[in-house]
Amino acid sequence: MRRLLSQGPGRLFYGWWIVIIGCIQDAVKGGTFNTGFTLYFLPVLTELNLSRAATSLPFSLARVEAALEGPLVGYLIDRFDVRVMLVVGTTLAGLGFLMLSVVHSYVAFVLVFMGPLTMGFQAGFNQATMATVNHWFRRQRGLAMSIVQTGQAIGGVVIFPLVALAVLNLGWRVAAFLSGFVVLALLPLVLLIRHSPERMGLLPDGDPVDGPSPISRAARVTHRSGDEADFSAGQALRMPAFWGLAAFHGLRNIPYSGVSVHLVRSSWG
Repeated sequence: MRRLLSQGPGRLFYGWWIVIIGCIQDAVKGGTFNTGFTLYFLPVLTELNLSRAATSLPFSLARVEAALEGPLVGYLIDRFDVRVMLVVGTTLAGLGFLMLSVVHSYVAFVLVFMGPLTMGFQAGFNQATMATVNHWFRRQRGLAMSIVQTGQAIGGVVIFPLVALAVLNLGWRVAAFLSGFVVLALLPLVLLIRHSPERMGLLPDGDPVDGPSPISRAARVTHRSGDEADFSAGQALRMPAFWGLAAFHGLRNIPYSGVSVHLVRSSWG
């Protein structure tokens, strides 16, 4: 049925639905967690009577945790059905927000933030979605990944102001509670994601399964295979280009992660 829905004349290729779902996921994560969580800094600091250093410590430790968990999460995504990681991660992140709304001590705040909240967003969002998009697209991979990444900006423009209004008018605990429900509402969407087009009888990029002839179909596959090389994890780790990309990505995120958590507090003087 899904094959008929995505392969019929005028039908949207199923991979683009996965891109749309990934974009929505990124928007929710960006608006409630990546940028949205900076809104909790000042009220948590005030209510729990903490110093700025103590309040920012969980944010710093969470970045270290994410770096250490990255390879493990990548292995689990390859090992299990991607929907398992998406469901587990989304559930953990949603429950993390709900649990955060009822913490009353610094230790509980740290444990919840670094436990289900960070682990959930690390396991069930960007990494799982981007790995799936990588399977569904070849020629249009760059476009598909770029569309997914626009979710971060959309979340900052649409969801972040709503979180700010909730924090200012209802309190940070209610805002965290509502954010948890928004994250959990993504569960029906992530169940629609499939790991690869081949599992649905489709081909990457929406290429027609039934070509004009076996010869031309074989030529198309050969041409596509020759355009890109596949590397194992071990081969990639031995390539300078891989470490260059990893270093660039890490260095790019250092100033953003270090400064963003303090932006709301600084704007208040």
